[in-house]
Amino acid sequence: MKNNINKLFLEECNAERAEHEKENYSEFNRHEIYEIKKYIDEKPLGIRTAIANADNGGKTLFIAPTGAGKSYSFINTLKKLKTKALFILPNASNVEQAMHEYNIAGAYDKIPAKQALENNNLAVMTWDKTEQLIDVDLREYIIVVDEIHQTYTDSYRGKAIKNLNNIMSKCKGRIDITATPTKLEFEIYDYIIEYTQKQKTEYDVKLYNDFDNKNFTEIINIINKSNNSAMLMNDISTLEFIRDSVNKNAGVVYADGKEENELYSRIVKNSDMKGYETLLNTTTILAGVNINNKDITDIIIVNIKDVGAIKQYVARFRNLKKANIHIFNKYKEECNVYKIEWLVDKNIEKATILKDAYNKVSKHTLMFETVGINATPIRIDSNVYYCMKDNCYKVDKLYIKSQIYSNYYNTRTIQSFKVLLEEYFDNVNITDAKEIETNEKELKEYKKVVKEIKEATRNILKEHKEILVGYRQIKSNSKSFSLMQYHNDMKLSLKGCLEAYRAHDIHNLVKKSKSNSMLELYSNYVLDNKFDLDLAWKLANTENRKRGTIFNKINTLIYRELKEEYPEFLNDELIQVTVFNYIDKLFGIGTSYTKLHLQELSDDLRTILGENWNLTTEKIGCILNEIFKIESKNHRCGTHLENMFFYKNINPKCVPCEKNRVRIYKIERYVTIDDIKKDLELDEKDKSLEHAIKHTKDRMLNSLDEEEKLLLLKGFM
Repeated sequence: MKNNINKLFLEECNAERAEHEKENYSEFNRHEIYEIKKYIDEKPLGIRTAIANADNGGKTLFIAPTGAGKSYSFINTLKKLKTKALFILPNASNVEQAMHEYNIAGAYDKIPAKQALENNNLAVMTWDKTEQLIDVDLREYIIVVDEIHQTYTDSYRGKAIKNLNNIMSKCKGRIDITATPTKLEFEIYDYIIEYTQKQKTEYDVKLYNDFDNKNFTEIINIINKSNNSAMLMNDISTLEFIRDSVNKNAGVVYADGKEENELYSRIVKNSDMKGYETLLNTTTILAGVNINNKDITDIIIVNIKDVGAIKQYVARFRNLKKANIHIFNKYKEECNVYKIEWLVDKNIEKATILKDAYNKVSKHTLMFETVGINATPIRIDSNVYYCMKDNCYKVDKLYIKSQIYSNYYNTRTIQSFKVLLEEYFDNVNITDAKEIETNEKELKEYKKVVKEIKEATRNILKEHKEILVGYRQIKSNSKSFSLMQYHNDMKLSLKGCLEAYRAHDIHNLVKKSKSNSMLELYSNYVLDNKFDLDLAWKLANTENRKRGTIFNKINTLIYRELKEEYPEFLNDELIQVTVFNYIDKLFGIGTSYTKLHLQELSDDLRTILGENWNLTTEKIGCILNEIFKIESKNHRCGTHLENMFFYKNINPKCVPCEKNRVRIYKIERYVTIDDIKKDLELDEKDKSLEHAIKHTKDRMLNSLDEEEKLLLLKGFM
């Protein structure tokens, strides 16, 4: 893959002299600066100024160090002033803690946003809940967005962020809060307020070189020697292995079943970890959650390279005078240093040209083409996207920033990463990981046993899959309309399900196998998608990547069928449709290719999509395998290759050291429903997949009313 960053970097330098990294932190002008010893409450005028500016229709950026009491000061001041406000937090754990700590209404998970707003001036909620307020009159409300920097880089939650941006424009004023003032668009604010602290926690940061991802002996030793400690890592089984290996009372916190996790409940309800000496958690606990524990001596971070995330996690622990920070990562041997924001601007400029070109040739100005089924044949990210709300193409600044920052952090050397951290931490040192006895074998065996227990327990749960539909709702004594319909059809009752749960020890089995998320997925497949129970169970228990591939194949199949049966009803403005049509026509059935041709296709698609560093030959190969059935074999180099049709008529190059042979792939046909059934190991006579696909197609067709269908048919004729 061509390294597009290397084409665009401003300044290349030896990573040993990476002081130029500091140019990557954006410069901006403050209108007010307040110096405090520790907490914002010492000088609350800045809070009231920000609220007054928002009340008058202004946009304020409020910057203060993590741990200075930003949320506390704003929420309490908003309550005192009785200001109508939406307070937006990034995660459910943040909202849950705020609801308990400040006794205010909120919306997260299954709690609806409109319910939180009823009879309340102030409500806290997660990003995704703002979608429920699209049709609500918010002209009397100001909006306060905590951790605003996350909305610029979290591309995984792009849809939620776009909904949040739509809501912002409906409110009369806006306040954005952050402790990490990078990545932002400072020009959108008419007022910027910053608080600086005199008393700061003394952090001694160690970057460990040559970290072995399979050996956690050194980390275990650090925890054992600590007073209290905390560790951030997105690998649950490894965290559990460490919990069982240390001599501390340790608790593991992760998303699945967090509501029933004793340590998680303690943190969100009491803002401490009383009863535990060590917290081991995934990013379920990161920004915005407060943990008061002055006894923390060591904080460990593993396989996390987002500098902002590291700072946020370290600052979760309040009342610390001093702490050791241990960061374990793998680093590149060499890298380029350049201005990130310069590269962001360049990509936005290029994407804007692309966006304007798409809008110029778009048919969206014709009324009959502003409606249509938004079926996407493939899933792909792009610097430009089609906005259904405004019926035009737009630049996806979130995706661009996310890609560039993520790629930058992940391509650092340890020296370069050290300088990035020095923007936040005064004392950062590089140290070699100690050569001590490995626990790789024990960890491998532990993970194997955990996997076997999980599979065996889920096989027991499978016997009760009929009553496990809607498990989360049932155990909380609530029922959606779709669950009531399901129970009526299956002649089940909430009371009967709860009795069966007790009789078969279902709650313990779910906890033991970490199946809360799986059962939620399973329930959605049955209740929302109308999947057969066996098919839904099989899909919910399929590994994430494989399940994603299967659904991508199903989506492509549905699109091709709809295009053949109802071509006039499809919205052909979508970028994904443009890319699919390009591949289908120029790289379709009958085409032979090698990795060389995948690279050519990848480069050509960047012209359509804008710069996209995820569009590797591996990614392109996956997309092709989701559309087509492909055969491959080794061929001897020779004149017979000239009889094959290669993309852009480029004949493959043979490598002499590989015995003059080359691996050639040939696209034979489209993927069929029988191919997908084989992937799922379904019997040929099993029609559950056909029924699921028919239901999905019917639902998509029914999304158009009769008037829209008539308009589309007229336009087509």
